[in-house]
Amino acid sequence: YIVDRMAERLTTLDWHDFLINAGGDIRASGTSPEGPWLITLLDPVESHFEGHCLITLVNQGIATSGDYARGAHIIDPRNGQAVEADWLAISVVAPDTETADALATAAYASEQTARDSLLRWIRQDTGLSAILVDPDGHLTSLGLSDSTAEITCQPLNDNSKNNNSMEFPR
Repeated sequence: YIVDRMAERLTTLDWHDFLINAGGDIRASGTSPEGPWLITLLDPVESHFEGHCLITLVNQGIATSGDYARGAHIIDPRNGQAVEADWLAISVVAPDTETADALATAAYASEQTARDSLLRWIRQDTGLSAILVDPDGHLTSLGLSDSTAEITCQPLNDNSKNNNSMEFPR
């Protein structure tokens, strides 16, 4: 929420090219001096926080939900316990960070049937995309053909469980 309010405030001050990063919830507006904003997702499999995916954002937000960095902190409201998710991490790119955060958290915390329905919606909605990392480190991308986000994922070291570079379709 606060990331998008900060972006609105900067825009009213006639700032149009900026990047806000509040603990991994990111909002990109315009471009950097070198071109589109480049965001690196952390690798939840290696957990030494070398980059895993490089994402190009222009006027979009991204948020990731998972417990690999901060431990189990997402609580299931039905039982008051930490979520036991089927995925290591779910990242969502959306037109704003608030939407990205809500969708990433909902997808991560939901049971399979509800999550599959939400992910089907993300895949079909123009302007939304998602990257899911399963417990073995395999990546699944959704909705990238309709998104303006460019996403390239590749291992950055020889110990990665993903041995081949992978470029997701645009």
